[in-house]
Amino acid sequence: MCPAWLREWVYALILLNFVTIAALAIVYLTSKEKATEEGSLAKFTIASPAANQQIPLDDTGAWMVTGTLPKAQGADFDLEVLKLPEGQPIPQTGQKTKSTFDGQWSFESAKFAGYGAYEIKATGSLNGDTLVRTVNVVCYDKATAYKLSIEREKLFRKADLVTLPSDEGTRDQVKEQLQELQDKFMAGYSLNAQATASDMENSLAIVNQALDLVDSILPLWPNDYILQGGRAYFLKDYFQVARDLKRPEAQKALDEAKVMFEALVEQQPQDSNAWNGLGNVYFAFGQPDKAVFFIQRAVKVDPSNTYAQHDLNVANQVIAQQQAAAAK
Repeated sequence: MCPAWLREWVYALILLNFVTIAALAIVYLTSKEKATEEGSLAKFTIASPAANQQIPLDDTGAWMVTGTLPKAQGADFDLEVLKLPEGQPIPQTGQKTKSTFDGQWSFESAKFAGYGAYEIKATGSLNGDTLVRTVNVVCYDKATAYKLSIEREKLFRKADLVTLPSDEGTRDQVKEQLQELQDKFMAGYSLNAQATASDMENSLAIVNQALDLVDSILPLWPNDYILQGGRAYFLKDYFQVARDLKRPEAQKALDEAKVMFEALVEQQPQDSNAWNGLGNVYFAFGQPDKAVFFIQRAVKVDPSNTYAQHDLNVANQVIAQQQAAAAK
């Protein structure tokens, strides 16, 4: 006969083993379920453009379409563009890019037959199964699209734009001022890790001044790459400061910045900073996988872009942390 204390200890040990086995089984089943979901067509989406997005087209009539893809070998997709309301298909000659490792895809670039309403139809395929995703968009000329974007922005910024002379000299002056304001913003906000609320309000005032300038003149020169880039970066700056100040309009600024960066990479696909900026927008959206997809493009275009290399490392670290946390 063994002592009572020993029997109790043995029973407790057996119970502990059962609990441990049950916990391991739950972790295994959860991770298996997640892996199954990651590798299924349920992960196939159209991420951009968003539903009812207003697309600023240039003379090429092209716009990049992106989405998520199952993380499984053999996953693929096809894309169609239909002119509404008749549903007339527009011939496509763009290039498909996909990564089943990152779970991302892009079509560069979808063609649109002029301005108006369209349906984008993407069909995902995996192991003989298919899944169709659709999104409706409206295409405008850049000047009109930017005017509409500026009107939305004026509402959340509560801004009154200045009236500037519409001549080349004014445009050049605005570009110089934008660079000065960006340098001032970087010195006062991005490099100040201990910024106070007052510091951030001052930084927001700088961003508002810059946006007032570029918004007043961009619709006159909607294809000016520097003006478009200035607006993209200052909208991203506005998001960062408004987020830190916990202001509700932060997300709206990021949405407008995303469209501007998409216009930049469409117009100048060899601009590494534009790809990196787009990646940073998705990182701010909380989508590090998609951020990596675009920041890698920045590094591919210009391997010496140290900003892109740094941002790529940060995004990969976040993904690794998320994967480690999910495995626990």
